[in-house]
Amino acid sequence: MYTALAFDGYHIDQLGARPTPDYTYPGTLVDLAATFEPFIAAVKADRLDKSVVMNAVNQYGQDGIARAPTSFLYTEVWGPNDTFASLADIIVTNNTLGDGTKPTVLAAYMNYDLAQGPGFFNTPAVLLTDAVIFAFGGDHIELGEHMLGREYFPNENLAIRADLKDALVHYYDFLVAYQNVLRDGGTFNSPGVSSTNGIAMSAWPSQRGQVAVVGKEVGNRQVIHLLNFLSANSLNWRDNAGTQPVPQRVGELTLSYATTRQVKRVWFASPDVDAGASKDIAFTQTASEVTFTVPSLAYWDMVVVEYQ
Repeated sequence: MYTALAFDGYHIDQLGARPTPDYTYPGTLVDLAATFEPFIAAVKADRLDKSVVMNAVNQYGQDGIARAPTSFLYTEVWGPNDTFASLADIIVTNNTLGDGTKPTVLAAYMNYDLAQGPGFFNTPAVLLTDAVIFAFGGDHIELGEHMLGREYFPNENLAIRADLKDALVHYYDFLVAYQNVLRDGGTFNSPGVSSTNGIAMSAWPSQRGQVAVVGKEVGNRQVIHLLNFLSANSLNWRDNAGTQPVPQRVGELTLSYATTRQVKRVWFASPDVDAGASKDIAFTQTASEVTFTVPSLAYWDMVVVEYQ
């Protein structure tokens, strides 16, 4: 294969957990998941200069895949991993299995039922899903000749509207521009963040009618992600029928962050604002909290608090 085609590596696929078969003939059942690690090792050993990745369908066999010489971890997501929280859990689990050295790519097909016939992807569903995946340090395999709505990749029933096309450029630029904050290690936490102007907020996992707060400490920085579920009609990321509404946009949002550490800088960036360009924002600090105002919240804001 490599003689004929200059691929960078090899993608190994599987079907996920299978039902235990009924059988009457003599023999021993094979623990299929246990075969993945040595198989990947053999493939890699044959061509050390090439990358290897294996699809852990719904996480089946992911622990062995993570121990093997894979370049990154790849999960095709199916039910019952239907919620936004499920996507985050998979990424966090993979970070643990890979000792923080192997980033995650999710194959997560949007508007699945809608993709049975011609139509358009639902912009709010795609952007909310990407916001959650990216905020937790993952990536989303969704774009090629067209956007993926089904596991049969040639399916191109759904088109991308102009607003989604423009937004996706900003979201992927954002993922690359801030990769050191989003993907370069750190420890997830639950920072004490509240709104002083009446916006309902809660720590992750997301809840309908609220802004979800995701925190991560990266070096001497506290990263605060704000994910907007104020108008969400469902917490199922796939949005099968394409009905997820545009989130209620919030204007200036004043936040209080509980900390006793001395803060030297607070900055803000969002793929929804100024093409993701960062900007310093003013803050005030007391002995127990820092107060600042973000310019707006559409789908996803990121605030970074830097300590002395």
